[in-house]
Amino acid sequence: MFASGVLLAAAFVHTIPDAVTILSPLSNYPFSGLTVGATFIFLLIIEELVHIYTHDDDGMHAHEPLLKSGTQTTPERHDNVNCGHDHGHGHGHGQSRHGYNSIPNSPLPNRNGNNHSTISVASATPQHNIQPSTHTHQSHVQQHIQASTVASIMLFVTLDVHSLFAGMSVGVKLGDISLLVALGIHKLTAGFALGSTFAKVQLSKSRFFMCCLFFSLMAPTGVLVGAMIKEEDPTNTMMFGVIYSIVGGTFLYIGILELGFKELLICRDDPHGSGVHIDREKGKLVALVIGFSLMAVLALWL
Repeated sequence: MFASGVLLAAAFVHTIPDAVTILSPLSNYPFSGLTVGATFIFLLIIEELVHIYTHDDDGMHAHEPLLKSGTQTTPERHDNVNCGHDHGHGHGHGQSRHGYNSIPNSPLPNRNGNNHSTISVASATPQHNIQPSTHTHQSHVQQHIQASTVASIMLFVTLDVHSLFAGMSVGVKLGDISLLVALGIHKLTAGFALGSTFAKVQLSKSRFFMCCLFFSLMAPTGVLVGAMIKEEDPTNTMMFGVIYSIVGGTFLYIGILELGFKELLICRDDPHGSGVHIDREKGKLVALVIGFSLMAVLALWL
């Protein structure tokens, strides 16, 4: 959540305003906003396509008929969320006294006070032991909660570009020590965001080290390039305005959907929203605010 706050501030306070400043004089149309939104939607589409073609035929089909006459349909698989909580899918337990079947793990309220809600499905043929398929889309949600390799790669690329630009803007004013300090803190928070995302996808140690090394070199490289140019900040051109917009859209997507949203969902005791650890949730929200505030303050210098 701290990393999510950092990326949201990096988008709203750093990159998107820079894109607006660069692109606004060139046209009355808000191309910066268009590019930010298009980037967000593009990443969402790519993420969903990857999900569809790599996860959806895993034996848990959400579109199977709810009732199968004369047969018992039970899920083949029980998934766990990565917090040690068992979110298994229940099985039908026959008919109730009123000719209805009970489906555990329903998102609807449970009138009986049980931990897992139930809904009733009318039996078309009460004389047979007809039991429903109990898949309630929980496995689909759990798959979405898992960390995304695509998003991690995109964050790595955009943070590298962002660090290079930040280094160049510092390099053209190399005598300003406050800018160097701000750049160092900026790299610390951005590195935390990148490391947190990589930790979720469980990269091998060698790849993790190589990515960290490459990321660490980008800001110093930008400083050197900026110091060599000196006359004018090269990032104040149309091409860089478009790149700033793309970076901002990527930060928004990863900060909101990949880090923030998933982190708020992943450690809940119950798949339907009950049993939330209140203190843990409050701590996450505090971390979000701290990350956003720290990155936003850096805009005073960088």
